[in-house]
Amino acid sequence: MSGSGGRLRTCRTRSCRNPTTCALTSSTLCYARRMDTPNSAPYDELILTVKRCIERAEDRMQKFAIDLHDNAFSAMEWSHTAFEAAAQAAVYRQLMREPRAEQHDTESDRVARLTRRCQREVNQRVRSPMRSTSPTAVLANQELAAAWGSGLQLLVESGL
Repeated sequence: MSGSGGRLRTCRTRSCRNPTTCALTSSTLCYARRMDTPNSAPYDELILTVKRCIERAEDRMQKFAIDLHDNAFSAMEWSHTAFEAAAQAAVYRQLMREPRAEQHDTESDRVARLTRRCQREVNQRVRSPMRSTSPTAVLANQELAAAWGSGLQLLVESGL
């Protein structure tokens, strides 16, 4: 998306110079210059990336459900992708629901708090891995730890 600075928002006029269509909501989006948040474009891009990750995970879970209906045995053989998708969707949804700590919380503060939360989750799951006799529970927990690691990587690489 073009433009330097500005906040990504739904375009109400549909006459902006740099419109684009959001893959998630099919609404037209544009960069609108705002003096109060001149550097929010990277944060908006991060939010859109997280939403796209959720959408991709949900698509993969939907595909698994269809495959399960069509050929249950084959779908179960390759079910690790469903565990991975479910874990990613769960983690990214939690990141999106994370409330602001205070009214004067900045976007950088929120990203830093989310980064710390992801780091705690990764550390906890690496230090205390699940030791269940259920292979399915162990796989689910491993995928959840990997999803928290992916969330951490996404936040760190955002540069915010």
